[in-house]
Amino acid sequence: MMNPDFRRRLLRYLIGVSIGLGLSFLFLGDRLGNMKWTPKARIKQRLEATLVRATPAATAAMQQRSITLEQVRASIPDAQVDMGATRRSADSIWYTLRAEPGGVPAQLVIVGLRNFDRDTTATLWSLEQP
Repeated sequence: MMNPDFRRRLLRYLIGVSIGLGLSFLFLGDRLGNMKWTPKARIKQRLEATLVRATPAATAAMQQRSITLEQVRASIPDAQVDMGATRRSADSIWYTLRAEPGGVPAQLVIVGLRNFDRDTTATLWSLEQP
């Protein structure tokens, strides 16, 4: 037979776990079962949503490879974020990604401001061979 004190503790534990799971699902929703909450996934999500322009050098590199900015943006969800090569300054972050826009392997450097209130867009800084 189970000790009544143990039974009460087990019941309270299970109630706490149930409340915790419920709150996790409430706050995280479908992200609870996938990895879209990780830093790399959030970076890719931000860049895919905000990449709207390219520098003249990046535009020339895209024209040389016959790819468009839309193809670069579409390749971001499958890209690999290189956190070691990502640089930060006082106002900007240079993200380095390895992607295949238009089926061509490339190393992308995309710049975004740290302060989202000033500018929420990202700029393709360079597109090079990996």
